[in-house]
Amino acid sequence: MTASARTAVGPHAVIRELVAVVEPDLPSETVQVAIAQAVRSKAAAVRLAQVLEGDPGLLTSGRAEGPASVERLIRHLEEGGAVRVVRPPCALCGKLAPLGNTHDSGLRICNGCSNYRTRAKGWACTACGNGQTPRYGLDRFGREVCRSCFRADCTEDPAADLLRHLSGLGLDQTVLQPVITEVTGGKTSVARRLLWDLQNEPGLLTGQAPHHAPRTVVLVDRLHRAGAEGVPAPKCPHCDRVVRLTHSIKRMRVCGTCYDRAKAEPCKWCGRHRPVAGRDDAGAPICVTCRREEPAYQEKCGVCGRFDAVCARTADGPLCAVCSKPPTVLCGSCGKLRGCLFAKTDSPRCRACSRKLEPCADCGRPSRVTARTARGPICENCWEKAPEAHKPCQQCGVVERLFHFGLCRRCAGERQLRTLLTPPDGERRPELDRVAAALLDHNPRRTLNRSDFPAGGLLAGDQPATGSVSA
Repeated sequence: MTASARTAVGPHAVIRELVAVVEPDLPSETVQVAIAQAVRSKAAAVRLAQVLEGDPGLLTSGRAEGPASVERLIRHLEEGGAVRVVRPPCALCGKLAPLGNTHDSGLRICNGCSNYRTRAKGWACTACGNGQTPRYGLDRFGREVCRSCFRADCTEDPAADLLRHLSGLGLDQTVLQPVITEVTGGKTSVARRLLWDLQNEPGLLTGQAPHHAPRTVVLVDRLHRAGAEGVPAPKCPHCDRVVRLTHSIKRMRVCGTCYDRAKAEPCKWCGRHRPVAGRDDAGAPICVTCRREEPAYQEKCGVCGRFDAVCARTADGPLCAVCSKPPTVLCGSCGKLRGCLFAKTDSPRCRACSRKLEPCADCGRPSRVTARTARGPICENCWEKAPEAHKPCQQCGVVERLFHFGLCRRCAGERQLRTLLTPPDGERRPELDRVAAALLDHNPRRTLNRSDFPAGGLLAGDQPATGSVSA
């Protein structure tokens, strides 16, 4: 395994080894805790491992370089008893503080120096013109103002003002008060912002909510459910459906389907135009199906020890899809003690009860749904022959039911065979091409289903490659 591949697969192990060189007396458990506090995701851990592997001196030189996770790691290592690492100070003021910002020179600086640089660049309050105070917030018109101007536009009790503003919707105060408390969470700043939005844009309650903040959409939805007069349910401005508006496109709230469609890119592995679920080290997009095969998103399972995509995280560590099992509770449908989905809700369902039988649109028999089309649900048997299932292969262009990653059975089998018949040194034997061609010509489906192909002797050159297939 190359160094870059090892960093992508096990970044935590790489960081532990680099820290052990500097702090040999520090327990491995303490180092692991510091790493977990410094980076919250594997992608961030890979980035930190790559930086430290390229420049191990960042741990001892005190240079304010690299990502912010370098300073966080050193800080947590010192809290754990490390004595040889050197925590980098702010590149401007020299103070030991969290370095969450970057200077124009690329060095890390603290938040205080970042605010000072903002003032030095000529920022001034858009209301009073004072440039000696830092930014405090946005006023009711969305302008960046100082603390004094922001406070001057505030009322003493914005929640009560919001209650009075909504009193003309035909709802009693006993109904409105719980709605406001639920949406604002009891926070004065949230109530103030909602009041300002409603005062500036009266049309928010009549269909314009998606054009504003997420809390505004939630407020309108809760008012509609409570029976407010003249308040329609928020609709997605792209597809015009009444669904949850969970994402934003150009500061407009949209549903998840429209967001995925707008942000889709060609996957670097399968080539299909799919929503981006992740990116590799070079920034190439990866779809959700191929993301499971990307080494940067694989971790060691805490049960079986294999490196695979993380399906769940527990106190014992990450779990793969095979080892991750739903908790065993009484199914709310059949009443049996089984592993159930939605176990923490009032209606847990086992897998058998979750798979409802529906009449197939082609054969009419009640079956498990394999695909849903414009004609209706399709069962597994009919899906093999359904025209919607036949699409052109991304590689050869033949139209048939694709096997995986946008490839037909032959192209998928060829890719797998090329990988299987390539030795660890990466130099392929030309005579093995005849073996691959013979297997694919014989039966591509059977070739794909065979995982016990005896390729060890062929790769080592101990067995002759005849190019013939025995029955």
